[in-house]
Amino acid sequence: MNNTTTLDSGWSRDGRFNRMSFIGWNAFYSLLLMMVMLFITIMMPNTLNAIFEHAGSSIAQAILFMLNIVILIPMMIFSVRRLHDFNQSGWLALLELIPIFNIIMFIALMLIPGTASDNQYGEPRASKTWEVVLAFIFIGLFLLVWFSLLLAFKPFL
Repeated sequence: MNNTTTLDSGWSRDGRFNRMSFIGWNAFYSLLLMMVMLFITIMMPNTLNAIFEHAGSSIAQAILFMLNIVILIPMMIFSVRRLHDFNQSGWLALLELIPIFNIIMFIALMLIPGTASDNQYGEPRASKTWEVVLAFIFIGLFLLVWFSLLLAFKPFL
């Protein structure tokens, strides 16, 4: 069964993502969220202050809950496509909702190789150049952060 779409959009849950595409799309989405948050912070600083000052109110909690859902949906789509790459059901992406396990799941999705041939979710998808570039930037920054954390906490170890 081939579920690949004619338009290969990363925002669709159909199809497959290899490791580099998965990391690249997550890096792209993270950059997009940072730009949106920077824009909101610059353009509406009082709105953010009001939300954080009244974080205990039910309205602020509802707003923050809806924002979390909106932020979570694309990340779940990327995980579903990555799970499809090694012929697993996309429903396993719901395991990312479990605290601590979500970190393990994300690392596993970055490391487990996909099936080399066609599977029930379609044929293997080649990474686009921009996905690979963003993936390498993300991996480099990830390693740099971990290395600097190790150096910072070395006296405590």
